[in-house]
Amino acid sequence: TSMKYWNNTILENINMYIFDGKISVLEWVNWAWKSTLINSLIWKRGISSWKIIYGEWFYWVFSYMSQDNYLFEHLTCYQNLEIIFSSPENTSSMNLCNDFLSKFNIIQLKDKYPHEISIGQRQILCFIRCLLVDSEYFILDEPTSALDEENRNMMTDILKKLKSKWKTIFIISHDYEFINSVADKNYIIKNKTIIKK
Repeated sequence: TSMKYWNNTILENINMYIFDGKISVLEWVNWAWKSTLINSLIWKRGISSWKIIYGEWFYWVFSYMSQDNYLFEHLTCYQNLEIIFSSPENTSSMNLCNDFLSKFNIIQLKDKYPHEISIGQRQILCFIRCLLVDSEYFILDEPTSALDEENRNMMTDILKKLKSKWKTIFIISHDYEFINSVADKNYIIKNKTIIKK
């Protein structure tokens, strides 16, 4: 399989398998064409019905966490999460939301607005929002880029628990310590080709 954009070959001879119930990681050093690759993965899954919430894509079988940490700036941190667990597609509860906030030690930020918190805290909220969808498939784009070691370890533990529930997780990252701690399958890009590391 190859990927093209405006008749330019971006990737060719792609040899990558994302296994159900596993954590697959793509080490992406050159940031070009990441969105194109993610879009390709999404549409090859055959998912055509989406709920779009300010840059994040959600479906009952699928969650995508953008590297841009999108939040509604006019809503509090908690209201940004309520958007998910109050939706009819989702069965997650308020208690689960509070549990995740407590695990990451940010429950005290519930009533703050996004501009009042750090980049790392924004990233955690976006990760929690992804978790609240309780999807079958997760794509996480640079989920640890602004996290300290403690929160990165917490994210690692949560992802491993998701895997134990047979969730399928695909991560794009260049955080090598994180990659080594979570990856079942590790891929890299070399000469426009995705290969197993």
